[in-house]
Amino acid sequence: MKTIKFFLTTIAVLLGSVMANAYDFEVDGIYYNILSSTDLTAEVTYGDNKYTGNVIIPSTVNYKSRDLTIIAIGDTAFLQCYKLTNIIIPSTIITIGEDAFYECNNLTNITIPNSVTSIGEGAFSLCTSLKELRIEDGDTNLEMAYAYTSTERKVQNSSYYYYYYHYGLFKSCPLEILYLGRNLTYKIEDEESSDYPYYYYDYYYSPFYQKTELKSVTIGNLVTTIGEELFSGCRTLESIIIPKSVTNINNNAFAGCTSLKELHIEDGNTELAMGYGEFKKYEGGDYYYYGLFHDCPLESLHIGRNLAYRFSRYEGLYDSPFEEKSTLKSVIISDSVAVIRSALFHACVNLTCAIIGNHVQVIEGNAFEGCINLTNISIPNSVTTIGNFAFSDCCSITDITIPNSVEEIGYYAFHECTSLKYVKIEDSTNALNVAKNVGNFSDWSDIFDKCSLEKVYLGRDMSNLSNRGYVFYSIDTLIIGNNVTKIGKNMFCEGANISIIYSMCTNPPVIDSGNDFTESQYVNTTIFVPKGTLTAYQTADVWKDFWDIQEYVLDKKFCVNYYIDGELYAVDSVKHCDTIILREEPIKEGYTFSGWSEVPETMPAHDVEIYGNFFLSSAVDNIDVPTKKSQKVIENNQLFILLPNGKKYNVMGHEL
Repeated sequence: MKTIKFFLTTIAVLLGSVMANAYDFEVDGIYYNILSSTDLTAEVTYGDNKYTGNVIIPSTVNYKSRDLTIIAIGDTAFLQCYKLTNIIIPSTIITIGEDAFYECNNLTNITIPNSVTSIGEGAFSLCTSLKELRIEDGDTNLEMAYAYTSTERKVQNSSYYYYYYHYGLFKSCPLEILYLGRNLTYKIEDEESSDYPYYYYDYYYSPFYQKTELKSVTIGNLVTTIGEELFSGCRTLESIIIPKSVTNINNNAFAGCTSLKELHIEDGNTELAMGYGEFKKYEGGDYYYYGLFHDCPLESLHIGRNLAYRFSRYEGLYDSPFEEKSTLKSVIISDSVAVIRSALFHACVNLTCAIIGNHVQVIEGNAFEGCINLTNISIPNSVTTIGNFAFSDCCSITDITIPNSVEEIGYYAFHECTSLKYVKIEDSTNALNVAKNVGNFSDWSDIFDKCSLEKVYLGRDMSNLSNRGYVFYSIDTLIIGNNVTKIGKNMFCEGANISIIYSMCTNPPVIDSGNDFTESQYVNTTIFVPKGTLTAYQTADVWKDFWDIQEYVLDKKFCVNYYIDGELYAVDSVKHCDTIILREEPIKEGYTFSGWSEVPETMPAHDVEIYGNFFLSSAVDNIDVPTKKSQKVIENNQLFILLPNGKKYNVMGHEL
């Protein structure tokens, strides 16, 4: 029996269908109606007395020497049972009817067994103490009524308007805890009906739409789909774990979860399909935004699976679910992920830390484009492809290593990484393919366009170089690994003002004529070549035009001298061009170590001196300006503390 609430001009409230005390039989204080005399099934219904206290519905009941299976809780069965405190529903129940527990305002929790296939409209409306809901694990869908409807009706040939309002499935229920063990089906879209001789519009929402008290949601391992708008507007939900069983998260599923800061997508082998990121819709002079995580202040993200989502960069659609998520600070991409999809973190301007798993093979185009605060990125030795614009505008990255697994780098991959100073392309006998832009700038590569490169380690040949544009710009130092056979055309923009070249090749690499070194560079650039190869370089094309070519002993070691407080502390031997690995900082009780002074990343062809100092741990404590805002400065091998206001203190805390 359908219960409907009508409002006359928003004033009068009438509860439809006055209940009659009609039931077939009663056993132990529970009233029943027989549903089928042949199937021997029955439903719980209302009766002469209201249900109170703790009610346990039996799975079967004996009536006239026959065992009847209880398969339903009928419409309004427990309506306005104000003193009902607990209900146990057996695993034989298939349906829970409309308004079944309407206004049971002392009911605090309820468990829906996996046998239930449908819950009717308003079933738990006005259960004002209901805080915990458990939907048991099951592999069949549970059909649930919508949150509420709001309908405006106009009778034909009348000036009166009648308003219909259904309270909805969990209206005024302060749900805080939810265990979701099954897939849900429900109606969410706006719908027009012609069932009545007047205008009729219904607005449907997910059963948990705007459950603002919902703080904890646990999704069971049998759930495969998180439906559209399922948790939309749940403003107190702070974190969510997506189990590996889930294969679909639909549009707007978490839109308006304004406290959702942490999302953990569990590791798994199946692809996770996700709804659109943001959709901007123009209506009546205003723009409305919709999206999977719209208005969610996500800060921490764990991605344990490959993601799939629509890719169309036009018509106001942002495809990536995390695109332009300005709150995102930390991302972990697990070893289960093989592909970082296009524009996945595009314009995440506050992303500072991104850890990429060791099985990622492809970083697609625009994946990290515009992550302006990303300071460090480690590309694992599993990646084969770096797409177009993949790290473009990551203007805080200072150094990058391209592992030898990479087979192709797209055009503008590191475009406008304005702080990028050092690039290492690891040694490999396989050439690194450079993709070209085939659009408006046809045949341009410009991988490191507008970067502030100072040093490049080139460990392999590069193929498919463009006829226009350049690979490297503004380099001071070039180190050439012993696998390089050719310096291709347009590798360096007008020679990139290179002042020092270290070549580890015993056979001089061929330098394409497309690399335009200036006359000044031929005179002033110093070339270091392996011992015994001087003549070969002096007679090779292009190489012979350099005035200053010197030999060095391949694998020759030089000294790294460590000094503490002006005294020699330790000495390390490091091969020329090898990476300098600093010693651990020493410990001295009652003192704080200043840290080692700056050193070159790779060993030059001479000894290196590194300095450090101890200062009293309490030295800075008496300084008014916080220590974290101070700088440690070494002048003439002495440590000083420089404050933002320009004042300078010695290690004893005395102002200088």
